[in-house]
Amino acid sequence: MMLKAVKPRTLAIVAATLTVVGILAIVALWKIYGGGVGLKGFPAGSTETVAYSGRFPAQGDVALKGPMGIVYAGGRIYVAESKAGRIAVFRPSGVRLDDITVPPLEGATTCYPIDIAVVGNTTLAVVDTAGRRVVVVSTRAKPGHAVSLTVGSRDKTTAPVQPNAVACGDGELFVADGDDHTIKVYRAVNGTYLRTIGASLKPALTYVGGMCLDNGRLYVSDSNAGRVVVLDSQTGAVKEVFPDRLSLPRGIAVGGTGDILLADTFAQTVYVDGVDGISRARITASTSAELPLTSPRDVAWVDSAGRAYITDAQTGVIDVFNVRARSGR
Repeated sequence: MMLKAVKPRTLAIVAATLTVVGILAIVALWKIYGGGVGLKGFPAGSTETVAYSGRFPAQGDVALKGPMGIVYAGGRIYVAESKAGRIAVFRPSGVRLDDITVPPLEGATTCYPIDIAVVGNTTLAVVDTAGRRVVVVSTRAKPGHAVSLTVGSRDKTTAPVQPNAVACGDGELFVADGDDHTIKVYRAVNGTYLRTIGASLKPALTYVGGMCLDNGRLYVSDSNAGRVVVLDSQTGAVKEVFPDRLSLPRGIAVGGTGDILLADTFAQTVYVDGVDGISRARITASTSAELPLTSPRDVAWVDSAGRAYITDAQTGVIDVFNVRARSGR
């Protein structure tokens, strides 16, 4: 049977259509996995402690869906997109590289990641409030096979019931449990329960919005109490309580500047505090009047760049600020 000849005009139309479809696909991918933004350093001659650097995704690109927790590891920025059930992966320049989809708990309809901690070079601990669990995921996993470990799954009596926040250090995972207002500690390699700290705190912990570890000290952001409590990571003994009365402290991180970075959601502020809780600088709306913080939730520190990366849940962006190290460092 002879094939009917295709007219040149028809071929031209098909080719043009395919070209347009290809261009639209490229544009769509660019809007999601864009080319980053031009982050700025301190202005010439500046002596400021903090200065605006930039934000991503860029204006006009697809915003993040409920960005909450954020960490930096291995040259990558990892962001918990709570409303998308995934971890978005960026270069520090704002280039979007990939997504890590966290499969929902069996029987659940969705995953809702709110906090992240770095476990190893290729693993992260993720708090999934929809599944009431903390899972360890591989940053190199194929879609649908991200979860390699559920923390505390070996013994239901010591598993976290209502995990709110997670931190990792010295081979241990610290999980804030809103059910009994304690912090449960597990072995990072296999999720085995080790001990509970914070049970004897008076007043008791309310809602832990974030935690970080530094030199055996666990910094706990106690959101509903408007305070930061510093505990001995082994014994749970109180080492310090930050003196400032905060509005709704959430994410907290150790900065290479010799400071603690603390996001206060209601105050629309990120504090640059010393390890004693005394503030030396604040990132507020006036730091970048044209692009103010609206709902800061967490902060990550990139030491090589001297920058703080802040998730803004309301606008769906990452705001980036330069932070100058203390003199003598």
